Amino acid sequence: MKLSRYGLLLLLLCVSFTSFSQQNEIVKILNKELDKETRLRLKDPDLSADTLWVIMPYRIDSNVLSVTVRIKDYDNKYYTEKQEIVLNKIKAVVKDINVIFETEPDAVRITQLPQDAAGKEPAEIRYSNLFFLHLYAEKQNEALANKLVKAFGKAGLKIEKRFWYD
Repeated sequence: MKLSRYGLLLLLLCVSFTSFSQQNEIVKILNKELDKETRLRLKDPDLSADTLWVIMPYRIDSNVLSVTVRIKDYDNKYYTEKQEIVLNKIKAVVKDINVIFETEPDAVRITQLPQDAAGKEPAEIRYSNLFFLHLYAEKQNEALANKLVKAFGKAGLKIEKRFWYD
């Protein structure tokens, strides 16, 4: 009886370790693409107006994927935005100009901080069913969707690749 308990424990540890390493693979893919995105935006004058700074790269803590970026929009206003999503709430990866994770309703928590040095403007928190990956500069990158679907699958999470439009 004890042997089977130890065997079960060992099996659970192996599954947990494999899932954890695949979560790291998801983060690795996303951060590599985010790094590429920031470089592409700096090189292309048509994209440089929509500047993106990575404050906290993609990470997964307790099965929650998050990223924090600082954005300069077309109105020359700056804001910092943090997005958070529990991994099993992600349903699909799509591209309609931007690469996006589609999620369950209101599963994405978005915290937006205006760039008010005095701290007078409060943070705005809203919820969405879209987790924007901040990736749109690269075209013909459908292979990214396939990599993400595969990495999620190896982590024990099923997501679909749906439409992919540049």
